[in-house]
Amino acid sequence: MLETEDLGAYYFLIEALRDTPLISDGYLVLGEVLLGVRDGFQTYERLPPGVHA
Repeated sequence: MLETEDLGAYYFLIEALRDTPLISDGYLVLGEVLLGVRDGFQTYERLPPGVHA
């Protein structure tokens, strides 16, 4: 499990890992990537009407 406070940095980390032999040669397989944002639902619900995309 990885935790981050910077989703952009997390994305770059995963992309960099994909370019390594560890993953590109099949030694490690990323089976499922689950992403959650703490209190994301509450933040979403606080958005003004019409902002939900």
